[in-house]
Amino acid sequence: VLRHPSKSLVVVETLKKFVEIIEQLESCELDCGESNELLNRVVACVQALPIEDRTPAGLLWLATNRSVRQTLEFFRALDALGLGLLVTGATSNTIAKRMRAVIRRIVDGDCLDNPKSEIFLTDAEKRRVRERLSKPIGPKSRFIRPLLLRLNAEMLDPEIPTYFPTKVTLEHILPQRPSPRSEWMKKIPDGAKRQELSQLLGNFTILTSKMNPRASNFDFHKKREKIFGTSESNVFPLTAELVKYDDWTEAEIRERHQQLTGMARHILKV
Repeated sequence: VLRHPSKSLVVVETLKKFVEIIEQLESCELDCGESNELLNRVVACVQALPIEDRTPAGLLWLATNRSVRQTLEFFRALDALGLGLLVTGATSNTIAKRMRAVIRRIVDGDCLDNPKSEIFLTDAEKRRVRERLSKPIGPKSRFIRPLLLRLNAEMLDPEIPTYFPTKVTLEHILPQRPSPRSEWMKKIPDGAKRQELSQLLGNFTILTSKMNPRASNFDFHKKREKIFGTSESNVFPLTAELVKYDDWTEAEIRERHQQLTGMARHILKV
């Protein structure tokens, strides 16, 4: 910039744009003149990702005056990339490095046009995502909470603003450690199969943190009545849908598992 004063104008103009759009980006209230609602729903999903390095790429993209169609495509790709990397188990350093590569693509002008752009998951990463979604998910998996919140957002009625509550607890519908005398032991007597089913994506849901943690071991019909059908649970379509099930056996778990993994693969473009 010091050697080429004309470049300082570019820097100043870009910074001005940053200042103008940073609040819109953080509040998910971009004003692009058209398709604002659809775009801002996707932006809200990106901003909800537990990734610190997601904002610079979005900010730089918006400062380049792209079309609304391209901007929607960009944030959908960024949403899939960020969540996809979490599912693969990528470290914070790996994610930060990947986001810097996305920024370089934006600067070079081929972020969306080049099939090898770092904003897209690689074939190996896509295979890893499909594999991790299909198998049991351990309690320490970093991606399960953001994935469930993202699925919940996908299920919201378009008339309802996208939201990502921070005070939620994860719930295994089939408990991981049911009481020895519970109905769960009769429905699924095989311990190994019960453990596998309890950790499949289809067996997870989310609840408000106000819910009584002791309710986790209730039998399904009691859970459906006391937890899933309450007004507090109805704010989560991911949870409210459980009232439609008459029972919760291996068949229902695998059915919902296919439903949720299909939705996740659509979001992640895998």
